[in-house]
Amino acid sequence: MLRHFFLLLASSALTPCVAAPAAPPAGSFGFDWLQPSTARCGVITETALKGFRSCEHHADGTFGLRDPAFACRRSEKSEYLVYESKAACVRNLEAMQANAP
Repeated sequence: MLRHFFLLLASSALTPCVAAPAAPPAGSFGFDWLQPSTARCGVITETALKGFRSCEHHADGTFGLRDPAFACRRSEKSEYLVYESKAACVRNLEAMQANAP
């Protein structure tokens, strides 16, 4: 039993660590979830990326869905949720709108 523990420990030490990306790539799709009445999925350009103060990666998704996302803050009243594809963006925007008060 102890031997199995050491084998597991040794094999886990060989597994490379993959860091979460710091920001979404240009060409991703996102919407400003703090402005729900005007939120629309749009392409995130290089210019838009430069306007983000900070981004936080959410590997487990948003709104109860599993699409990985970035929450990127622009200002106190503006935060974009950014997804890899337009389909993921639309899915999450619709989930947000369906659960709005």
